[in-house]
Amino acid sequence: MTVRTDTDNSRSLGRLIRPLLVSGLAVSAIVQLVAGIRDNQMLDHLDFGVFYRSAQCIFANCDRFAIRPGHGANLNPPFIHYIFVPFLAVPMTHAFWLWTAVCLWLIATTVVIAWRAVPTAALDWRVFALTLTASTLFLTQLVWGQIAPVISVSLALMWMADRRGGKWRPLLLAPLVAWKPFLGVLGITRARTFRAAALCLVSALLVFGVDALIEGVSVYRGWFEAVQHSVTIPNALDASVWSFMDRALASLSARRPVHVTSFILSGVLGGLIVAITAWRARSLTTDACWLMSLTAGLLASPKGWTYYGLCLIPSGIGLWSAADRRQRGLLTAGVILECFPTFALLDAHGSLMSVLTYESCPFWAYVCFWVAAAISPSMDDEHTSAIKKRPDERAQVGD
Repeated sequence: MTVRTDTDNSRSLGRLIRPLLVSGLAVSAIVQLVAGIRDNQMLDHLDFGVFYRSAQCIFANCDRFAIRPGHGANLNPPFIHYIFVPFLAVPMTHAFWLWTAVCLWLIATTVVIAWRAVPTAALDWRVFALTLTASTLFLTQLVWGQIAPVISVSLALMWMADRRGGKWRPLLLAPLVAWKPFLGVLGITRARTFRAAALCLVSALLVFGVDALIEGVSVYRGWFEAVQHSVTIPNALDASVWSFMDRALASLSARRPVHVTSFILSGVLGGLIVAITAWRARSLTTDACWLMSLTAGLLASPKGWTYYGLCLIPSGIGLWSAADRRQRGLLTAGVILECFPTFALLDAHGSLMSVLTYESCPFWAYVCFWVAAAISPSMDDEHTSAIKKRPDERAQVGD
């Protein structure tokens, strides 16, 4: 008579679930990729096309921030435009594929850094790779040609040094904060003193000042005007609190403008998220603090696009390695939401119920990640529990 143990049952369940998981991820990847290819037919209208045109304007002495009909404006700071200057040597189509190759290499580097820094015995690299490929954050980056991988690999290097106990240097984060202000939350929480946090934010402002002296004040005046007059359109792939609020309120009242109301409500809620993070994250482990700070910045930012989720990979893997069942459940739920084919729903403008559910999967994914990090035990609690688990050496000697 053969007796099946719990281990055998779990293995059998794993053999049943894994094919279903792989099939679901493959279907999600195909659906989103088809939707992305549909949008990629007009490369000049995508984000990469805007970046490419801005780099051309550096040498053509034209306005880099002019908004052309059917095109978006480049809202990145002027010093970021020089990243695309080397790609001007080839036509835009060839430059896009070169840039895609560079981004894939940067994403792979980010994953390798995280994989080597964290014991990942609990993660199957094949399932992880397929999950990343099927995720909305990866496909939006792949199709639109964004700059998120440059940020993700830079943060991964800082995270690795911070995790190994290296001295935190706010000046290293300052250029990234100047580029993407949502990273300022990380600068505040990881700074050990108020002086260090202030130094990080002031240094970010100095980056603008130095670049304005080099490029000219008129360039920055054009950038400020472009940011001020840019048309803010809520998008399902914008996982910020503002986008969620604006789309939800718009579904209730299509006749009157709701942008002011959504900005006020999202400002209050986003400020509350940042305040809780600033209070809570300082007592957490490095991985939990990084994940909570980054997701808080993305939720509070007016533009918390889903492709910035690439920056969460190192701290997310780090938190998973030491997470309990509740945290892993939340992290798993967030990953599943990121793999929902939101890309195919960009043209959908449904009811309030659809906005609260499947049209806001990236938003709810960030919420899951933020909560998973927030409920992590503090460093003092872990230290106390570790001491309690040690055997009483004096009692052993007496025995």
